[in-house]
Amino acid sequence: RFADLMLILGSVLVPVGGYFGEYFARIAESCGKEVLRVEVHPGTAITPAQLDEFLEGPAVDAVAVVHSESSTGALADKHGPRLYLTVGPVLMGTGTLVFTFVDDKSEFWTAGIAALALFSLGLAMMVAPITATALKSAPERYAGIASGVNPTVSRLGSLVAIAVIGLVITLVFEANTDDADAVPLGLDPETQEVHDASVDAFRAGMALAAALTFAGAAVG
Repeated sequence: RFADLMLILGSVLVPVGGYFGEYFARIAESCGKEVLRVEVHPGTAITPAQLDEFLEGPAVDAVAVVHSESSTGALADKHGPRLYLTVGPVLMGTGTLVFTFVDDKSEFWTAGIAALALFSLGLAMMVAPITATALKSAPERYAGIASGVNPTVSRLGSLVAIAVIGLVITLVFEANTDDADAVPLGLDPETQEVHDASVDAFRAGMALAAALTFAGAAVG
């Protein structure tokens, strides 16, 4: 999306205080745009006064700002991304498996919260390194293309995973109930059989999702 925006802009001011700020600058430069860099110390936020000072100079068409530069991205660049691309999916898979202990709405506040915490930690640990690795693997002149291919592949993978997991949930549910009118994971199941079938289907879906994330960790 940033690369698409660059097509209609002439110049851009980019505060660079971390790796994503640097990538924004590289993308703009690869699109042939005039880039005014505002270098700040990594981990330090640029202040409004600093922006005002630079904006008093040559006119720019846009200001690119990164909120919360990722510490995991910096750590991955320092220590290598493999650790974070392995531990992150493992935590996500573990959190997904913990979701299988939720078989009633009331249990969300115990097992569900624990599962969300593990999954969120793993996701935060993985996203920045995988994005940085994908962008750095491309030559600098293709940085703009890489920034578009990376989210496209990510969205495509999400769509395929949702379709496959949804299919598994449907098949397991239908195999465990004789009620032709029932739907899996309904808010208010009419019978205990439908409730149990939904729980089994949900657990099967979560097990498949966990297997996929553990497979990602294995090749990370």
